Parts: sequence; structure tokens; C-alpha cells
Amino acid sequence: MASPVPEDPATALALERLRGVVGESFAEIKGSLALLVQRSDQHDRALTQHRADTERALDQQRADTADLDQRLGEVERVQAANADVRPRVDALEERRWPLTPIVALAAVLAVVVAMIPLLLR
Repeated sequence: MASPVPEDPATALALERLRGVVGESFAEIKGSLALLVQRSDQHDRALTQHRADTERALDQQRADTADLDQRLGEVERVQAANADVRPRVDALEERRWPLTPIVALAAVLAVVVAMIPLLLR
């Protein structure tokens, strides 16, 4: 489209200034948009890195949880085995010989046996 040529030189000058201002404004807008695109790209890269770090940490947490579940299973198995052993240990403790009274009785008997020859003289 051909632009009409203004006949008034002042109008031509004003139009030329207007073109310059519009051109500068467009250049400023393009620069701002380029900056926004650059920042958006930086945020995308940071988000991608954050997502990767989060996935890595989550995988580690899952592995730790699986390990703890396995260890808990082992502890529960040991406790179940100990539950079977505990009544048997209690029964053995009840049936054991009372050593303290037996030792005391043996000491008294030893004293009595030692005294018999002295009393028989």
C-alpha cells in the first residue's frame, strides 16, 4: 500500500517523527519480549532441574522405605521367635534348683558334721 505524500512539510515532519517513535517503541517492546522469553527459558531449565532432583530424592526415599520395611519384617520375625522362646525360659527358671537355700543347708550340715566329733569326745 502506497502511503500518500503529505503536502504540508510540517505534517511530513510530524509523520516522520511519529514513525521514529513507533519504531523505537516496537524495538523496546521486542527487547522486553526477548527478555521475557529468556527468563521463561531460564525458569523452564530450573524447573526441569528441580523436577529431576525431586525425582531422585523421591526414588531415594522409596528405596529407604523399602529397606526399612524389610528391616521391620526381620524385627517382627525375631520378636515372634522370641515370643515362642520366652514361655520356655520362664518354665525353666521355675523348675531350677534353688541354689541359695541349698548352699545354706550344706553349710549348716558341714558345721554339724564338724561338731559331731567334738561332741562325741
